[in-house]
Amino acid sequence: MSNQLGGAASSYLRQHAHQPVHWQVFGDDAFEEAERRDVPVFLSVGYAACHWCHVMAHETFDDPVIAGFLNQNFVSIKVDREERPDVDSVYMAATQLLTGQGGWPMSVFLMPDGRAFHAGTYFPPEPRQGLPSFRQLIQGVHDTWVTNREGVEQFAGQLAQRLEQVNDAEAQLSNRVTEDSTDADKTMHLALNVLTRQEARTGGFGQAPKFPPHSALEFLTALGSTVEGDRTPLGRTLLDRTLRVMALSGLHDHVAGGFARYCVDEQWLVPHFEKMLYDNAQLLRHYAHASHLASVPADRELFKRTAQLMVSWLADELLTPEGAFASSLDADTVLENAEHHEGATYVWTRAELEHLTDFNGPLKTLLVGGSVHAPQRGSMMFADTAGNEELTLAFSRVPEDQDWSAWDQARPVFEQNRAKRPQPAKDDKVVASWNGLMVRSLAETADLLGGENTEHAELARTLAINAATFLWNTHVATDTNYQELTVLRVSYNGATDNAREGLLEDYAGLALGFQAVAAVTNDHSWTEKANEILDASLEKFVSTNQGTTLVRDSTQDPHATADQAVLNARNGSSGVVILEDATPSGTALLALALAQRASPADEATLVHLLNHTDFVAARAPGSAGMALSARWKTRGGTVREIHIAGGSEEERRAARRVALLSGAVITPTPSTDGTRGEYAAGPAGDVRIYICQNYSCMAPLITVQELTTQLQIEGSMTTFSSSATWGRMKNSYEHLKSLGWVDAEGRLYGLTYEEICERDPNELVFPPFVLSEEDLRKADEEIARQIAEGRLVNNEIVRGPDEE
Repeated sequence: MSNQLGGAASSYLRQHAHQPVHWQVFGDDAFEEAERRDVPVFLSVGYAACHWCHVMAHETFDDPVIAGFLNQNFVSIKVDREERPDVDSVYMAATQLLTGQGGWPMSVFLMPDGRAFHAGTYFPPEPRQGLPSFRQLIQGVHDTWVTNREGVEQFAGQLAQRLEQVNDAEAQLSNRVTEDSTDADKTMHLALNVLTRQEARTGGFGQAPKFPPHSALEFLTALGSTVEGDRTPLGRTLLDRTLRVMALSGLHDHVAGGFARYCVDEQWLVPHFEKMLYDNAQLLRHYAHASHLASVPADRELFKRTAQLMVSWLADELLTPEGAFASSLDADTVLENAEHHEGATYVWTRAELEHLTDFNGPLKTLLVGGSVHAPQRGSMMFADTAGNEELTLAFSRVPEDQDWSAWDQARPVFEQNRAKRPQPAKDDKVVASWNGLMVRSLAETADLLGGENTEHAELARTLAINAATFLWNTHVATDTNYQELTVLRVSYNGATDNAREGLLEDYAGLALGFQAVAAVTNDHSWTEKANEILDASLEKFVSTNQGTTLVRDSTQDPHATADQAVLNARNGSSGVVILEDATPSGTALLALALAQRASPADEATLVHLLNHTDFVAARAPGSAGMALSARWKTRGGTVREIHIAGGSEEERRAARRVALLSGAVITPTPSTDGTRGEYAAGPAGDVRIYICQNYSCMAPLITVQELTTQLQIEGSMTTFSSSATWGRMKNSYEHLKSLGWVDAEGRLYGLTYEEICERDPNELVFPPFVLSEEDLRKADEEIARQIAEGRLVNNEIVRGPDEE
């Protein structure tokens, strides 16, 4: 045998092609070779941007002694997890069961039939911190294989059974339908309460390492959508706070744009420097929406600038020659001495900053950083550090006008200086699902960033259309080589040669992206393309058995000879699995795309998918945001569809912006000249806007302002209005308490009654599922009764001597 990775398309696999390890690709040939030689399989899984993958590659797999031992006693397989997420998810489940944690590089030892029996992640070249060296590990595995084969066989079988049980339990959890599963309002209320309790003191949710909470942000963006006004529901407060923390943090590349994968510290100062397309695809959309929805003008400016810089970064750094987007930028920078240095492109010293700009003005207090070598030291001002200490770059506060003025002058200088440094490697692999998410975000951003300065909006629109065109032409196969429409997961250099069929997330991700392009271009052909993909998705991934909807993530078995209890543990799901991680689940993407299609033919499938959302989402909203978004959009039946006919492009864009911010779906209207079509323009070609829901439409609106008013009513938040009194607030609180909306600690949406009373009533907004008009009417009747009885004086309840 020899190293077989030299001809691989994956840049990650090619990074290992020079090594003395006889790496094989994942497939039947490798497992059959292990069977023939009667040796175990060593499976190593990673990805191109992974820092610790590079570390282990150089420390371990470049070592000829270790390579010789592996070649003699194992069949070694290398997998790019981004190319084969099906393989990665199965063996990650095994790794987590065996070790209680996961990560990359992932190191798994398998039987020749594919069953795992030992696993871990990174192993050092020498024993340290309780970990054996990799050399000790493979020696121990080999010795056990030779001396206790029966025990290894037995353990592999037990692990396979346990994996099957875990998968069944997850499917059963997601398949549990609550008694009030059609009550989307209650689901949202419970989900928001859970997020409120989980919010971390330092922003986001959870402890270090701090990842962008994509799923929660997706839900909060959907829940917080309203057209205009400065009243702030709690969901939007959580959204603003998390987005603000990340935009100011070291996670955000303030110089060139984009976000890193995560921060290693609690304070969001020191990132793990790789930049992933799927992170930025989701964050761009949230920042574009929040640039309108945020309550504080300074936040809106911060979020707008963050989105604009991301669009520029995408065009400069991740755009491929074919018009799609590369998967990632590496965490490591390869220096002139060939050493890999994590984050070398991005860090700064006080001496560098003072040399590049006037460091005595606003920047002296605006720019802070975290030590890449000692993240636990927390935030430090550059002025307080040694001249050569390497720090990340973050903002200490939300910039004010004078801060932005200073930064606008300094940033290009910083960018030019950084461009002279060695740059991180780019993985040019184009992944269908991630590109679909980015197309969706760019198409919406094109309308949301429009206004006085349309440069970034036009760039976003062009990027979205070009990427979508490439994806349809390259990743969607409809030629004679395929019997049916097939989405291919990856391409390299514009080609999909030998590419595997995509997963459900690839099909549904492209459908969502094409729906968004249809909206921004008013081109119905993109709707037709999205529908073709959705029809294929339903045919390939969704089936019904005795009234139960079954959803698969994959259309094929990853390995024909491997034990199905292992390799199909995640691919052959026994039901609807909506749980999300760094990217949305295929099922949740499909649910949202079907909801936005709003076809009567999809109704039964969609209802079944969304009914499964409630039980899980109300308990783990941070893992079901996309499904919750679909649930919220369909709370009134079908989604609200907006058809825009006639008018100027400025009017049409304004109408699309209002529709996007309200959570409505924009449907292309082929006839815009007022003479043809179901949705006609005005007599002189002036704008007409149609709002449709549940397969019927309202009378056309004639101005964007009317649309704003109508959507604000349709999707309004019930508020304590300007005429509200503190007495009304108190009685509403008591009424909600009697209904069970106030928790055991006396908190309504995380606020005690005393905290509520400290707020301006005009700023308090609660979603309609908490305060209905009937609730308010009852509260007002109670106030009138207590005033008549002399029980309410100066808006306070007068209690009797026998009342606590």
